Amino acid sequence: MAVLLEVRGLEVSFPGRGLPVTPLRGASLEVGRGEIVGLVGESGAGKTLTALAVLGLVPSPGRIAGGSIRLDGRELLGLDEESLRRIRGGEIGLIFQEPASALNPVLPIGRQLTETVRAHGVAEWGAARSRALELLRLVAFAEPERRFDAHAHELSGGERQRVMIALALAGGPRLLLADEPTAALDLSRQAEILDLLRDLRDRLDLGVVLISHDLAVIEETCDRVVVLYRGEVVESAPAADLFDRPAHPYTRALVAVMRAAVERPRSRSPLPVVPGQPPSATQRTNGCAFHPRCGERLARCEQEPPPWIAYPAGGVRCHARLPRSGAES
Repeated sequence: MAVLLEVRGLEVSFPGRGLPVTPLRGASLEVGRGEIVGLVGESGAGKTLTALAVLGLVPSPGRIAGGSIRLDGRELLGLDEESLRRIRGGEIGLIFQEPASALNPVLPIGRQLTETVRAHGVAEWGAARSRALELLRLVAFAEPERRFDAHAHELSGGERQRVMIALALAGGPRLLLADEPTAALDLSRQAEILDLLRDLRDRLDLGVVLISHDLAVIEETCDRVVVLYRGEVVESAPAADLFDRPAHPYTRALVAVMRAAVERPRSRSPLPVVPGQPPSATQRTNGCAFHPRCGERLARCEQEPPPWIAYPAGGVRCHARLPRSGAES
């Protein structure tokens, strides 16, 4: 599979009192053409910040302090703002979490699509309406002409999210970044949106980064999964392997919580949680950031950063996955 997006050693920093704050610390991931990659982790892990960095939209006063972001082999870091504007929406589409707030409440959805198509230079005014109707059909509106002049408040939550996906596709991107696209939807509408994303991946040969806190959504939808903890990738694996045989203690804890949530209606046992709290971005750690919460921690975990242990189809960042010496405990 051809690599579409390649992120290597991505570091994002913000000014702090004394030393800078680094909410992303050397994150790396790949997305192939026709592949859906899930990006998971607790709040503050760096999921959305990773997507914003790929788009060159790190909020001020933050900055990308190191690493590489390549799209189809082209380095994006260092491009001027005009070049980045052409890439945003043109080569990379972004699906927002809250369509109700992202859509313009005043303009009809057809007008918003038409103006977006024109802004990306895909079609002039005369052909832009036809392209907008085509996009609505592409995201499964059965009667796009009837919905073309509707406003956002006249649509259901699932319909609004499909409009957001159509807007993300307006420039003909090769990569979609979907940030919690089903978080505001009920289960039946979630399933519709996930089916649509898979269908679009297949029909358009898109690469997709699916950001979600919901591991059940990730397991159902993704080909591979990347797990972030405090701005670092701690595990990467094919989805089937990661959910059947999670290698990192943090991933195992997340999967256990997900499985328990699924079983809870049939059980009276309390819902488990990942013990402890993740460290803030301002906390300094010498070793593994997860070690205070980890039931498998070793003596070295508090002082030595864990190495990345590569597997044929992924890897894990954990001292406990290395061969143990007799002196360790």
